[in-house]
Amino acid sequence: MTEGRRGFFLAAFAGIVTAALFLPASRYPLLNWDDGVNVARNAHLNFSPAGLIWMFTGSSLGHWHPLTWLTLALDRVVWGPGPFGYHLGSVLWHALNAALFFLLARLLLRPAGRDARAADLGAMLAALAWSLHPLRVESVAWISERRDVVSGAFVLGALLAWTRGAQAGEAPAGRRFRRLAFVLGSAAMAAKVFTVVLPGILLILDARLRGRPRWREKLPWLAPVALSLAFNVAAQVVSGAAVPLSVFGLRARLLQAAFGLAFYIRASVWPVGLSPLYEASTTLTPLPFYFSAAAVAAAAAWLWTQRRRRPWLVQAAFAYALFALPALGLFKSGRMTAADRYSYLPCLPLALLAGAALARAAARPAARAAALLALVLLAAAT
Repeated sequence: MTEGRRGFFLAAFAGIVTAALFLPASRYPLLNWDDGVNVARNAHLNFSPAGLIWMFTGSSLGHWHPLTWLTLALDRVVWGPGPFGYHLGSVLWHALNAALFFLLARLLLRPAGRDARAADLGAMLAALAWSLHPLRVESVAWISERRDVVSGAFVLGALLAWTRGAQAGEAPAGRRFRRLAFVLGSAAMAAKVFTVVLPGILLILDARLRGRPRWREKLPWLAPVALSLAFNVAAQVVSGAAVPLSVFGLRARLLQAAFGLAFYIRASVWPVGLSPLYEASTTLTPLPFYFSAAAVAAAAAWLWTQRRRRPWLVQAAFAYALFALPALGLFKSGRMTAADRYSYLPCLPLALLAGAALARAAARPAARAAALLALVLLAAAT
């Protein structure tokens, strides 16, 4: 079997396993929070001229994401207004993301000289540990969070194209891959505003794969970033969802940011007590926020000491923090201090680190058994 065919079949396997685990979500009803406003009673989800204009220029509950609206409108056309089609669509998008993440991890975990099968094993662990994790439930099973799985597909596609471009160097193929990454990245920003951090992630990939960040190459990315931010800020103003600094001050925002950085790592390693809503207050229960700030400061100090010895670890930490940045509360919206759905992209580099560890220890039966057990436990929790 050729390398390309092997990669395709393994990626398909990751997607099928993911779809099988989440398929029961297709039997669920609408969630009586915002699925009614966003989907069931949203008369704009159609492909009439008026519907298309609204999907590209309008917003609902403070969110502008035309590409996500288009996927929901397509589900309505194909499956009708019931919840089945919307749920099935989200499951399939997430399954696609598992396959794309496997292909990306496969490229990143296969430096020159490393055993190809060990890299594939590590990539499979990374993809499934991320896709089967119970933190993914909120993004997949809540129809209004379709923006997570749609934007995730385009982010992963952009990262995959950029990685291929980095491997091709300055040859024409490399430039074509980078142009493709720009198109896919722009689409991601039209699916969810949180993906505006993608150019920063590409700078980290540059440092890892091309020796140094290529800042000038990222200048064209400012256009889709500015467009997505402008439409979403306008949507926040119209909806009144944004919390002003006078109500939630800078100190509280910094403490909430530290709490979020610690929370998503803790919940990834120990996914117990997950909830659809976390409303802890920095005023009423300050201790967890101060503990989180101390832990984040200590971790940052230790990572600084490892910047030359383990640059890959520092790069993964930067990618995690950058993916999490829009959801940390520095730009406060709503009442929550954290949310499981906000972990969808930040947990990618964490899963990649787990895959790298297995790739290095793939020859040990105990390591393979531990990886399999971890996946079984995560799937059971999900």
